[in-house]
Amino acid sequence: MKEFEKQYFETQEDKEKEALEQIEKIELDGNKKLALALFILGKKEAVQLGDYDVIESKKHKEDIQKEFQSEFDIIKKALDRFGLLYDTKGINEDRGILGFSFLATRDDNSLQKIKEAAEKGDDKTFGLMMGYPETAVNTYNTKEALNTWRDLSEEERKYLADNDIEPFLGFMPSKAHWKEEIEYVKQNRTLIKEKSPELFRQIIKDYRKRMESGS
Repeated sequence: MKEFEKQYFETQEDKEKEALEQIEKIELDGNKKLALALFILGKKEAVQLGDYDVIESKKHKEDIQKEFQSEFDIIKKALDRFGLLYDTKGINEDRGILGFSFLATRDDNSLQKIKEAAEKGDDKTFGLMMGYPETAVNTYNTKEALNTWRDLSEEERKYLADNDIEPFLGFMPSKAHWKEEIEYVKQNRTLIKEKSPELFRQIIKDYRKRMESGS
């Protein structure tokens, strides 16, 4: 039995390693690579991948339509490669905003559950399936949510920066439990660094690039 368990976990590790190596090569930004990697590593029941932008002009719409189509195709190909189930309505425009989104899971029950949560605006179910801490999910879109730039001291913000926390954050912490939630983020950060140092490097590099460009 122990030999079987050893072979099983070795097989799982091999699959994870192969999947992470593929994620390293995908032409997507760091946030999407992080979300996909955490999903592959079992830290999320579901993953959402997509993009959107406010349409500024006809020319701008044509440009982002082309950009989004390329990104859409890359994500779809990746989800197919990993054998995931997903739902998407394609690229569409709504009230001056152009965008697209994929919701992906491993099984149909989870896919139906995340679709229903998205359609009903059930932020708690949605957030928990995305792997966010329950304390943070409970304060999402309320006055109890923490704004790291406005609500933290300069020393606290420096701690986040020095420890490369924000590239791996992905959600808005709560005012009451942000320290525990940051520990959770640190665990995910460490997991990524251990499993794929290259992906870890890519995520931080992409975050710093976006901060420098102000996007």
